[in-house]
Amino acid sequence: MRNSWNSTTEALFGAWIEKLFDAPPDQDLNWKVWSEVLHDRSRNFLFNHLGRGEDNSKSGLRPDCADFVYFLRAYFAYKMGLPFGYSNCSRGFGGRPPKCAQVVRHGASRADASAGAALRRTPRRPRRAPPRRPRRA
Repeated sequence: MRNSWNSTTEALFGAWIEKLFDAPPDQDLNWKVWSEVLHDRSRNFLFNHLGRGEDNSKSGLRPDCADFVYFLRAYFAYKMGLPFGYSNCSRGFGGRPPKCAQVVRHGASRADASAGAALRRTPRRPRRAPPRRPRRA
């Protein structure tokens, strides 16, 4: 891990997002696919930032609009050597909520990984006992 998330990296992330989607208020921004935004060198100042041609190949990733904001954060973290993670979750169905079976971490330090392991081992909070009724004399 080269860096960690702090106020400076958060400010740079904000500036990067602002540059990606910068346009006059009367201009309608419209792209057919998300990769058009990231491949526009005039918008994405992190294009091939690592110098490995990492943005020249097509990615098999296809985040939907709900996941795109998380994808952008992961992309930025990857480019800047910052830690990021996500939960491998199912979709809820039949009145059941989604279930998250696994947390996948990238670039986390050993301290972060051991803290995550400790959290997974933390027992769930016990249910509260019902209030006791006062005894009659």
